[in-house]
Amino acid sequence: MFVCEAPLTPDDQEARSWVSAELSRPDYQPTQPSPLSRFFSWLVDRLFQGAAHAAPASFPIAGFFIFLLCVVLVALIVIVATHPIRMRRRLRHAAVFDADSELSLVDVKEKIAQARAQGDLDAVLIWSYRLFVLHLASGGILRDTPGLTANEAAQAAISALPQFSVAINQATSSFAAVRYGDAHASASECEQMDQLISAYTPAAKKRASA
Repeated sequence: MFVCEAPLTPDDQEARSWVSAELSRPDYQPTQPSPLSRFFSWLVDRLFQGAAHAAPASFPIAGFFIFLLCVVLVALIVIVATHPIRMRRRLRHAAVFDADSELSLVDVKEKIAQARAQGDLDAVLIWSYRLFVLHLASGGILRDTPGLTANEAAQAAISALPQFSVAINQATSSFAAVRYGDAHASASECEQMDQLISAYTPAAKKRASA
């Protein structure tokens, strides 16, 4: 007795049933979009439909949206490019002292000494600039009111002591970058701050006696 094997080549109907069964497997099913993707697709469709109904028949809706996209991209590039400049301006307008700070000249000098002993150049620069501002306040050049900004202190100091304008601007920029930015003070910056304070004292006395 001979056993007949199944035919190797199926007929058309059987082949179609095999293909249908294979394609119905989950592996071949399209991935369903997430709710967020569906929402954005719906929103874009609504925008195009609304613009198409509102605009004249001859108005190029697709071209308008492409132009609008280009404008947005250019605006983003400009914002990113000018961000460092705006950041420097914002830092210079940051307050010199903390809101609840009520420190005297002696207190600040002690802070500087502690920072030097610890080798913390950032703290040395910050407290040295604050010492300079307190010297300006004691000399009547400015008032160390809460919220006094580094820019305001620099403007008052330069107005009273124009011969030190370059040093004051450099000290103010260094203070703002270290205090409110990501920069770190160097030994030379701390030394320049010390020189500014030392130069201020005789100049202030001369100004007071004039």
